[in-house]
Amino acid sequence: MNSEQAWKILNAAVDRFGYIHQILQAIEALDELGNGLVQFEKGAITGAFINGSQGIEVRDRAVGKVTQSMADVEIAMEQLRIIFKNTEAVERARDWKLERLKARLSHR
Repeated sequence: MNSEQAWKILNAAVDRFGYIHQILQAIEALDELGNGLVQFEKGAITGAFINGSQGIEVRDRAVGKVTQSMADVEIAMEQLRIIFKNTEAVERARDWKLERLKARLSHR
């Protein structure tokens, strides 16, 4: 799906469900991603991923959950850009933060 088609769908969702509902959906998506990352890290720390084929299945499920949650968060972030009408400001903030990270990396 191209970005124009996606943007139309996301706009339609904000229009249909309302901005408050979509903000709550964004919070839920972020929470689910955080939980998925914690579960992944717990599996890595406890060694659940190294028990043969069962460990691989556990790891694959954890990665699958994180992957799905990442997609939900990306969709939610796009809807938040629509709601707050701040796409350009977000891009500028992102660029500034990447430049700051680049500078930090070059000083190590």
